[in-house]
Amino acid sequence: MVILTAPYGQTSNRLFQHIHLDSFCRDNGIKFYNKFLWNLYQDYPNLKAQSDNKLVNYFLKGITKLPLRTVSFDNYQQHEYYKSLILKSKILFCDGWVFSHETTLKYRSIYQELFNPAIEKSNLETLWLNKTNDNEKIVGVHIRRGDYKTYADGIYFFEDDVYIDKMKQMELSLNQNCKFIIFSNDDQLDFSKYTKLFKNILISNNSVVTDHYLMSKCDYIIGPPSTFSIWASYIGETLLYHFLNKEDIITLDRFTIHCG
Repeated sequence: MVILTAPYGQTSNRLFQHIHLDSFCRDNGIKFYNKFLWNLYQDYPNLKAQSDNKLVNYFLKGITKLPLRTVSFDNYQQHEYYKSLILKSKILFCDGWVFSHETTLKYRSIYQELFNPAIEKSNLETLWLNKTNDNEKIVGVHIRRGDYKTYADGIYFFEDDVYIDKMKQMELSLNQNCKFIIFSNDDQLDFSKYTKLFKNILISNNSVVTDHYLMSKCDYIIGPPSTFSIWASYIGETLLYHFLNKEDIITLDRFTIHCG
């Protein structure tokens, strides 16, 4: 039995923390418990249906308040050691972000079902995902601001001109036949800069759960490195490209579907 004692990061990081551990445990017939996704049960009812064991939940609420001997998965060089601990321990309490993701691809279809959001999909698709012709491609643009101003000394914090340049590169790659949906955590984003330059463009002001869903239904996703867009690519099997600097040139052959 593996019990997670602390979550890591924000929503997308917590989702990956869950499936990295859960998929390994599934692969080895080991029970995995993560009480830190309980707040998502309303959004993902299939996850609740699988995990809603009242006796186990009561046990977890009590035991995780005690001082526990916890293993921290925090060293990329220790994957094999962490795996061996899980396999040989009757009960293992753990935390941390670093764990193998070798088995997440194998169980993608299971997680697509578990994390199928309880939202009105038909209306969303009509409002956001409709296409003017069969050849049109929808490009999700993740404009990550907020904490990226200081994260890693701001290396992935880009101004509007960089995003606009990448979007123009997508237009060129797709022969102008594309529609953009902007997803951003920047409350001060000047959307008018984008509408002046691109005819077919929307900006999402939806919840994290809805934005994850909409982004996962795009044909392509572009943006700086972020687990938010990686989750959308993984769960929706959507082509993703992360640009690392303003000089990056986007071409369609550089896109991949993330394996988790």
